[in-house]
Amino acid sequence: MADCTAIPGDDLAGVNPLVTVQVTRASLPTLFSRIWSRATNTVSATATAEVYNPSNSGVIAGISVVPVKPRCVKPLIIPNKDPGNVGHHFVDQATGAIQSVGIRRGGTGTGIVGESFVLTSDCKPGSDCDLLTNPPPGGDYVPAYVTAAANAVPACANDGDVSAYQKAIIGCDESTVYACGTVNGSHADLSVNRGGASGDTSTAAQCLIHQTAGQDTLDVSAFPYLIRAGAGNGIAPANQVVSASNSIATVPIYDDSVTLTVTGNQPQVTILGFLQVFIDSVNASGNLNVHVLNIAGCGNNASTTASAPGTSPVPIRLITPQ
Repeated sequence: MADCTAIPGDDLAGVNPLVTVQVTRASLPTLFSRIWSRATNTVSATATAEVYNPSNSGVIAGISVVPVKPRCVKPLIIPNKDPGNVGHHFVDQATGAIQSVGIRRGGTGTGIVGESFVLTSDCKPGSDCDLLTNPPPGGDYVPAYVTAAANAVPACANDGDVSAYQKAIIGCDESTVYACGTVNGSHADLSVNRGGASGDTSTAAQCLIHQTAGQDTLDVSAFPYLIRAGAGNGIAPANQVVSASNSIATVPIYDDSVTLTVTGNQPQVTILGFLQVFIDSVNASGNLNVHVLNIAGCGNNASTTASAPGTSPVPIRLITPQ
């Protein structure tokens, strides 16, 4: 059974729906209770899981803001500007509240979930990324500084020339920490230009989503959205509906109200939240066509050192095991 009473209609994002599962076993054979003429018993167990989104949770009396700390985050830091709603931020800088709540159906509406845009490198042509628009416009990204090579890198990236940045896109980067809600919780990397048709981001993203062999596709005509396996999926046959995909990526949102300092090539940034996107394709210019699947904000006032871990910015956690 599901408890979604906190949702005033299904167009609100940033809530924590609960799903309760009850398992019952009837006619369970017994041994000692037969003394009292009871041949069988019924045993049941109940547990509740929560889809935890910390956005704006600090406004609830007595609740500490528990920021999410997703693993395998892709090193594409985006400014806190919603390209699909001009003048809007993704999340509130102070509270982490989602600014454009709602779900788009068939591409219509102003909600953040289902919004599509082109994720574009803000690095201008040159030998490095010092030549950038500062702060970047909505939809642009700045490369993040990757602290170590990633794990689970597929065969298309086994070339020894592949950079740690590329491996962080293709594989699972668990070493680089994006501290949500902490001032200067991460670093950008302006030492190398990552954009362009043959740049690091384009090459790595095509490998990640199996674009050459045939990437998975997202059907947004109705909600919940459906993911269908592409020819390059490798696990499911083409066109089969799947629940997981390499095309799903999590990227950090940074506080762009503070201008990046290009001196030193690794300026610190404050992470305000995370955006989960589905990468539809990499275009001829090396930019990423994406759809938003989810969003989580933490703001600048995370009030606890605890975190909600997981690969998604909106993790599922067990809250009432019984």
